[in-house]
Amino acid sequence: MSLCYNNVMNLAKGNIRNSKGQFVKGIKMPWDPHNKGKKGYTNKGSFKKGQPKSEEWHEAMKNRVPWNKGLKYKGKPRSEETKRKISESQKGKIIPESTRRKLRQYAGERASGWKGGISDKNDLIRKSSKMKEWKLAVYERDDYTCQKCGKSGVYLNAHHIKPFSVFPELMFDLDNGTTLCVPCHKETDTFAAKIRSSKYAK
Repeated sequence: MSLCYNNVMNLAKGNIRNSKGQFVKGIKMPWDPHNKGKKGYTNKGSFKKGQPKSEEWHEAMKNRVPWNKGLKYKGKPRSEETKRKISESQKGKIIPESTRRKLRQYAGERASGWKGGISDKNDLIRKSSKMKEWKLAVYERDDYTCQKCGKSGVYLNAHHIKPFSVFPELMFDLDNGTTLCVPCHKETDTFAAKIRSSKYAK
């Protein structure tokens, strides 16, 4: 069995990494300099496009267990200091009008993901540039601080005091908005489906 084939089989069997997902020292990879000039490799040491593979190779690839199967990566949680720095960096950040004009060129029917206008009216309002400007104005007025618990440097929501589904004329009224952190926002009687059982229910 050739050295080239051995390398491919090692790849197929998942033997090039240890239990931590690290490369195992001593196993030659297809791009190893020692493989230059060998059959099945270009001068750069990579696979030749269209190189025929044996039935044994295809069978081994079918039974190959990915090296990262079962491994879970939950990610490192952000510290309060990191969250604060991110919040500080976003304060006062305004998208230039020239950039807004360019983005509008690809909106609506000109967008690559256009599906014939299936988004509901409520979704369109929430994602509109006017709503984003209203939210930013609410955050800046409240100094990016939750008006209920006083926290800052956390994820914030711009909350409509009177829901715009019932009071559409107050949709972009700055006095009808307040800044709340996510937990405080969830406690309001109009958050998400709660509005159906609130005093504003029709």
